[in-house]
Amino acid sequence: MTRRPSPSGSSDEPDYGNGRKVPIVTTAIRAWIEASLDFELLAPVPFSVVCFRQRPRGLPENGETEAYLNRLNERLLESVNATGEVFLSHTQLNGKFTLRLAIGNLRTTEAHVRRAWELLQQHAERLDAELRPAALEA
Repeated sequence: MTRRPSPSGSSDEPDYGNGRKVPIVTTAIRAWIEASLDFELLAPVPFSVVCFRQRPRGLPENGETEAYLNRLNERLLESVNATGEVFLSHTQLNGKFTLRLAIGNLRTTEAHVRRAWELLQQHAERLDAELRPAALEA
């Protein structure tokens, strides 16, 4: 991997060859999700779309957990989008309701992505506290 010059002239955006560029802000959100105990990546991040979901720590591994996670992430999407500050989309990956954060504007900064991450964390904590069924309590 090499680094390509950013518009400011510094080499801060990874270049994976063959013209595939990963914006540095995508690298940041990926790192924050990977470091989180309450979120998980659901797909590799070779470009500017990050696929992930909330997966609160302490959930048991049973049949009810996956259904709860799908409901929880659907509500998280609705809640964060309702703020009007960011817009996330979703998909299904291997039967899992998956949040997608796509960075498509060249003017998107780390501050924009950090705000999206802050909103996700705030809403995620509140929603898990409100929605987690007693059967899934740790």
